[in-house]
Amino acid sequence: MAIFLQQASPKLTVDAGVSGGVSFSATPAAGSTVLVMLGSYNNTSRSALSVTDNQGNTYVLDKEKATGFAGSVTWASIWRASNVASSGTFTVTITLDNATGYLSAACLEVRGVKKTSPLDQTSSANDGGTAGTTAAPGSVTTTTTHQYVVPVLAWNVSNAGFTAPAGYITRVTEFDGITHQGMNGRDKILTAAGSENPTWTLNVADYWAVVIATYKAEPALMPVKSSIHPALLTR
Repeated sequence: MAIFLQQASPKLTVDAGVSGGVSFSATPAAGSTVLVMLGSYNNTSRSALSVTDNQGNTYVLDKEKATGFAGSVTWASIWRASNVASSGTFTVTITLDNATGYLSAACLEVRGVKKTSPLDQTSSANDGGTAGTTAAPGSVTTTTTHQYVVPVLAWNVSNAGFTAPAGYITRVTEFDGITHQGMNGRDKILTAAGSENPTWTLNVADYWAVVIATYKAEPALMPVKSSIHPALLTR
């Protein structure tokens, strides 16, 4: 089954708060996959305390990474709900572990992803404790021919522009405009197995974290062959 992005939600931003919610413009189809691309700042122990929705779906953390900065930590992460139940207004809520946290996020409705055990490969990296301009998650090699790839970059300084990795489409970008975390979430559909390591070049040396996850497609349905001899079908 072909993978495709049906829709991306509006961007969600929260400045100095503990939670925020964002709704899709149209109701996602039941059975689709919802991915959450998240950049968060000033959390103490993880990228988010929880991701939930008003449909009762369960979200799992597929990958997260914090910057190497020793102060208030910036996180990049990817969360997922598979084979979702869906009706009416579909709202995703992200809750942080700090009442003065910051977050930027967008949600993707993706169709054609496997409903069970869709996650194939993940990788992550950060600045290593030294501000730099080259940000990449590390290489992943997919194991099937048709996959959906999501990388998310987060950085500490909100006004740092970047040169984006080629071949990936931007789904959300936050420069904030204050002095807090920025992020960029992108995607790509693969038609052949191979290696991916999307690389950003920041305009200003900064502390950064990048995560990447790849998702397998739902297998195509095979045609059912009749065991009846063709001559018998004419009688």
